[in-house]
Amino acid sequence: MFLRKAAKWALDSITIKERPWEWLSKSMADGTALPSFASRNAERNPDNPEMIEVIKNCSAVAYLAGSDTTVSVVLTFVLAMVSHPEVQARAQAEIDSVVGSERLPDFSDRDKLPYVEAILAETLRWHPTVPLSVPHRCITDDVYNGYYIPAGATIVGNVWSIMYDETLYPEPSAFRPERFVKEEGKELPPHPERFAFGFGRRVCPGKSLADNSAWILIAYLLSTFDMKKALDQDGQEVDPEVEYNDGLVSHPSHFQCRFIPRSEKATELIRGAKQEN
Repeated sequence: MFLRKAAKWALDSITIKERPWEWLSKSMADGTALPSFASRNAERNPDNPEMIEVIKNCSAVAYLAGSDTTVSVVLTFVLAMVSHPEVQARAQAEIDSVVGSERLPDFSDRDKLPYVEAILAETLRWHPTVPLSVPHRCITDDVYNGYYIPAGATIVGNVWSIMYDETLYPEPSAFRPERFVKEEGKELPPHPERFAFGFGRRVCPGKSLADNSAWILIAYLLSTFDMKKALDQDGQEVDPEVEYNDGLVSHPSHFQCRFIPRSEKATELIRGAKQEN
């Protein structure tokens, strides 16, 4: 059974690298490829097979490591907004005040949107995407807080336990972005980024990309949509029933909700962004 599965996994690992590359090569040949990490590096190394293989591998790893986790963060954010309309309304008011309604937010707005920033931080904390991080191996004997850790031991960082430590984050089960909003005389708790992306020298190399991707998606959604609970057959709102899986990357189960464009202008901005991409 294992050998049959392993053979399929080996084939899948090749397919997930080669098939996107075939698509990219075709789009580069006909001039329709958008600028990207892969296309830029392929243009610089057209006759270097070894470098092309490196580009393929790096692109596949970046996609596999980043897409799944980013989707999980955004789904958790949507769940939080559907369940906490008062948080959503406050964030939308902040965006309307800073950005207005004539354009979408961009990264130049980020420092002026502290509540949106706090929502991202609380999303990372509320339901950690990788609850047990990635295992590390101790290379020398060590002692930590009185615990002897022998060389060769596997260390698992319990991210979930940290994020739900009541001494750091009171009422940890509550979604409270204000805990990360700076105020005079207020001591902020540790930012979840310190733990959400792993530890030490093996921290996630795509940390900055993941952070920026999640932030811009959250800002776009808040700017253009009202995210609301689904309605039952009688027109009454239904609370989403969500469970998270317990794999390496934790996803919320499918849940129904409504995305309602906030205005006609928001609809135009959404369509314009789709055409640009």
